[in-house]
Amino acid sequence: MSVLRPEILVIGLDPAGLECALGAASARVSVVVVTQGPVAGRPSGGLDPLNRIRALGGQVIEGEGRFRDSRHFFVNGVTLAARRTVLALPAGIAPPPAIPGLAAVPRWSPGVAAQAVLVLSHGLKGPALAHAARRDGHRAILVTPEGLLPDFDSEGGGALADDLLRAGVVLHSGMSLEGARIEVIPEGFLLHPPEGAPIGFSHIHVDAVAPPVLEGLALEAAGVLVEAGRPRCTDGLRTTNPHVLALGATRSSLADPATARAEAGAALSHVLFRRAPEAAMAQLPRLAHGPLTLLEAGMTHAALSRRSWAAAM
Repeated sequence: MSVLRPEILVIGLDPAGLECALGAASARVSVVVVTQGPVAGRPSGGLDPLNRIRALGGQVIEGEGRFRDSRHFFVNGVTLAARRTVLALPAGIAPPPAIPGLAAVPRWSPGVAAQAVLVLSHGLKGPALAHAARRDGHRAILVTPEGLLPDFDSEGGGALADDLLRAGVVLHSGMSLEGARIEVIPEGFLLHPPEGAPIGFSHIHVDAVAPPVLEGLALEAAGVLVEAGRPRCTDGLRTTNPHVLALGATRSSLADPATARAEAGAALSHVLFRRAPEAAMAQLPRLAHGPLTLLEAGMTHAALSRRSWAAAM
């Protein structure tokens, strides 16, 4: 049985994992990538991200693997004993919410004519879609059962809420949909929430992102605690196993290109400079999609260093 001892093992290739792997290979840090399925949007030929990693000197193993203990990962007959392991599995697609009457409602996407668009959002795209509906001239209603930016601090969510309200979006943040139903009326549809007044609309967009599928990795053998489908992060990117970091959609439902680059940099600094990831996380931009630009909201992460990351996420 062969044993590889890379500096970094990247499991999965969501954008943050790809950034991390390419950054490590470019810096001539030994990196092994294990991908359990096709990379999203993976082209053929030299533009294939796996080929780019190989061209830079990294190794790629395509197959399903599992942890044997806190430091060893086994895949395709190879044992990997990396100094740091990065979990970067892409998010799954959640099934639509079980709301009676939902199937009869016309779906909306940017460019579709509508009168009033109801956006049911469980992720970061909801605010951007509500802004898009307003730019198309529609009335926009945004319902976020978990609240705005649930993985960030409340100040960031408050700033985004102000931005949405200024744009004319009707916001229902933290509204439960358990027990909700949709009624057909002559003017369109009514959403009857379990509490509060009905909400009228003509079209709907459901933005629901499921956590990555972590079953089969044997994270319990590695000492990585999973809560609500994602690893618990105790300090910045660090999981309950200090040798295992979580990036991108594996860590948070708010993964986007800006945070992917920042998280990849934080993970690499932890290996290259032997700094704890929370030190590099002080540079992490906290960004949310606005109408035409990016909205930077809230205090810096350096100011948040006085809080525990478990409380902030």
